[in-house]
Amino acid sequence: MELSSENIKVFAASLPNRMKEVRDEFAKTVSETHGSWDKKARNAFGKFLMKWFGKDFETTPDEGRNYVFVEGINRIPQSFRRNSFFGSRAYPDAALILEDKFDKKLAIAIELDHGTKGSQIKNALVKGCFCVSLGFDQVTIFLFRERDKEFEIRKVEEDIFKRFESDFNTMLYIL
Repeated sequence: MELSSENIKVFAASLPNRMKEVRDEFAKTVSETHGSWDKKARNAFGKFLMKWFGKDFETTPDEGRNYVFVEGINRIPQSFRRNSFFGSRAYPDAALILEDKFDKKLAIAIELDHGTKGSQIKNALVKGCFCVSLGFDQVTIFLFRERDKEFEIRKVEEDIFKRFESDFNTMLYIL
């Protein structure tokens, strides 16, 4: 597949289904590794993301590092890290960025979070909005929950998710 804004959007749109397919493997890797959940999740996700990107766009891992960024593996470029909110930097766990020397063409942020409490879900959505407010074109949030932890998504939550998607280009996927 050719590296273009449209194809990267198609690739990004495929990530929720791909993550659903590897969810158990991802969860096992995160649970068996030492360290904070965030760091373990970024490392596990980064490996999947780089593999999928390389396969779809026929790039080597070194070439892929020019477009795929995961904190702790391949830092998000400084141009996307410079903005702050009340002195606190706001940048995502991962990003797909297509840019040239003169202008940003596309920047998709990816947030990784976990939990089942309303406050955890609200926090994930707000982090996504900050990414859009600070320069990313769209945000994909993967919220991981423990398999035995269910929660009800009522109409009010569905409406809020739709509003975040339409107003803030922020999509939440619960895995």
